[in-house]
Amino acid sequence: MRRFGYITTAMALLLAAAACGDDSGGGSSNSLDLAGAAAGAQRAIDEGDALGDCPWSQQAIVDAISDVVPLVPEFASLGIDNGQVFSGGDVDITYCEIYTDESTTATDGIEELRIDVHPGSADLQQYLDEEWGGDAGDAGSSTGLLGGTLKSWCIDDDRCIAAWQGDGLFVGLVVHGVATVTADDAAAALEAALPVVVAGLAA
Repeated sequence: MRRFGYITTAMALLLAAAACGDDSGGGSSNSLDLAGAAAGAQRAIDEGDALGDCPWSQQAIVDAISDVVPLVPEFASLGIDNGQVFSGGDVDITYCEIYTDESTTATDGIEELRIDVHPGSADLQQYLDEEWGGDAGDAGSSTGLLGGTLKSWCIDDDRCIAAWQGDGLFVGLVVHGVATVTADDAAAALEAALPVVVAGLAA
């Protein structure tokens, strides 16, 4: 009940925030405040090592994702809540890692994830070259989501990526599983996390 209550409240807040966006900034009554989120991501990047806490709620991310993909039980106790920045490349990002503060006893499920945000349009291959390696041509699926494009694929058996490019905002999410994960897991996790990330950055 706690997770479902959170989702209902979060969606109400997101709709209210979207209604405040103006058309010139890419916001409308039926879209998230992508322009506000992009501005928030740029502020975080500008802060660099002084960023401090993650710009969005890590616990809210876990709550949202746990409704759509299996997480290890130890995620009930998060091990980190700080935001980080990578700058100096062609795709500057602010990012947050989420993992537990203890080793998992589970034999399946996601045990670690990371969310990367770039304020603008990112070249997917350049992003991979700077952050993860791999070939953007391996992205096997592409579908419309919130006015943008979502792609997902796997780097290894236990690590998959989903990448979303919207109007002036790029969001990548990488999941690491105890055993195996799928591109669908990464896509579902990003779809669930995206409203939380946008709302946190636009606040």
